[in-house]
Amino acid sequence: MFTAANTTLPGCPSRCGNLTIPYPFGVGRGCSFGDHFVIACDLENNSSVPRLSGKQVLDISETQLVTTARPVATACNSVGTGSGEDITWYNVNFTSQPYAVSSTANKFVVTGCHRFGYIEAQTIVGREVASCVALCTSKEDLLDEMCSGIGCCEAPIPKGLQFWNTALQKINYTTSVSSGNCSYAFILEKSSFNIRGSPDAVRLKNVPIVLDWFVPNQLCKDAQQNSATYACQQNTTCVDLDKVLSVIGYRCKCLHGYEGNPYLSPGCTDIDQCAGGNTPCSGTCVNTPGSYECYCPIGYYGDGRKDGTGCRASSLKLVLGLGNYYSMSFDSALI
Repeated sequence: MFTAANTTLPGCPSRCGNLTIPYPFGVGRGCSFGDHFVIACDLENNSSVPRLSGKQVLDISETQLVTTARPVATACNSVGTGSGEDITWYNVNFTSQPYAVSSTANKFVVTGCHRFGYIEAQTIVGREVASCVALCTSKEDLLDEMCSGIGCCEAPIPKGLQFWNTALQKINYTTSVSSGNCSYAFILEKSSFNIRGSPDAVRLKNVPIVLDWFVPNQLCKDAQQNSATYACQQNTTCVDLDKVLSVIGYRCKCLHGYEGNPYLSPGCTDIDQCAGGNTPCSGTCVNTPGSYECYCPIGYYGDGRKDGTGCRASSLKLVLGLGNYYSMSFDSALI
């Protein structure tokens, strides 16, 4: 995991407001691993606000970045019967950038009445589509807290979402309920937004979305051919993401038994697992690079580990102990 120490390049800010900015991200040019990882630290209302491509950054972890939502597809009209011809759409393009929408942390949502919403994307596995339909049969449907198709619907999103179109289309559905309230189609973090009624565009501007981040455009084998541009430092391993996230890219990870920032020179450092009072050994603990070894004292046997067999007295030691006991008892009887 990233540790508090040495999270940024020397001479670069480590924070913007309350947010720690770990490398490969950096505040300003020259402090990040390429332009796509540059975080702007803007001053707003006497507070520092981190932004990525104009969107506020809410959190950065070892694998993900949380930012405010991307554009929302919006459709407003007052017709209860749709012809199916009106389509509102927008597109987002992260191609060649180190970001993809997380398929596990986000969902696709459509709110409103008589609308078919869908995402159409092109990923490395081919064309992907996610869609759902939101209908209304009564005004009370717009107040329903459940998002199950009545006034609101949701659908999972595909992996590897980097370039996609989002659209809203009227559908042929006759009802006495007006669809005058605006309808919206958008992607958002699963746990961040409870649907109640028809939300407005102002609320949706502040809805978070989770992005998976990575080093783009190469897998490990190709990236390792050029040490000048390869992102992983010493005592790390490279993880391909083509099968994990359906993107062409990789991440760096500290080897087992090491910690630190795997992207920042000189790399990850050994964890001294024998330091402190709570060691993993019941016997003697000896730290080794990336690991440790446990030893039992003379006269004891076992693996010396607290989660293993520990250290037990050998049978020879027990016999000697009993022999001394009987000898003492015999001598006492002669007195």
